[in-house]
Amino acid sequence: MKLSNLSAGVALGIIIAFSTNALAKNFPDVNASDWFYDYVQKIEQWGIISGNDDGTFAPEREVVRAELSKMFVLLDERTDEKIDESQASMQLKINESLKALETEVTEEEAVEVETETEVAEKMTLPTTMVLRKRNNPPATCPSDWTELDSGYAGSDNFRLNQRTCLTKQRCEVLNLTKHTNNPPAACPTGWSEASYGQVQEQDMERVCYICES
Repeated sequence: MKLSNLSAGVALGIIIAFSTNALAKNFPDVNASDWFYDYVQKIEQWGIISGNDDGTFAPEREVVRAELSKMFVLLDERTDEKIDESQASMQLKINESLKALETEVTEEEAVEVETETEVAEKMTLPTTMVLRKRNNPPATCPSDWTELDSGYAGSDNFRLNQRTCLTKQRCEVLNLTKHTNNPPAACPTGWSEASYGQVQEQDMERVCYICES
């Protein structure tokens, strides 16, 4: 089967377009040293040619129009098959990727929900503590408390200063006041003292707090 320039071009185009690992038929009249050996092997694997009835390829014989037309038809069919296979493979990979992504997103959402639930269980309403002292600012907020406001409150005649502290911990605040020149009783055992001082005239106030560990 003599290959014209057109036939050789068709064969070369087929070689470039596809690849396969299938075993090719060995034609006795096609040697590995022939320039067209690989091309013949490939197009035989793909079913484009089958050789002569006696098992030969007859590389010197001219290709007739009908044979060349059949080769184009078989090539077109194989091209469609490869395209369909490629599209199906690509769609399968896309579906697998989407499924993996959905699974990952679902797992992340589950973790987020779990985290939000844990946080919600632990969260309590913020606790505020007001430290007051007449004529001068009260002591600073205790450690781990955030200062929410510090400044003057009241009229010029009263000059009541107060500092407001905030914490997100679960805490209790206790204000002890005594109308004498002495401070009120000390904070209960286990409670921390925030401050104490004069509030109004002879009123003395001690601020105590206790928080969950």
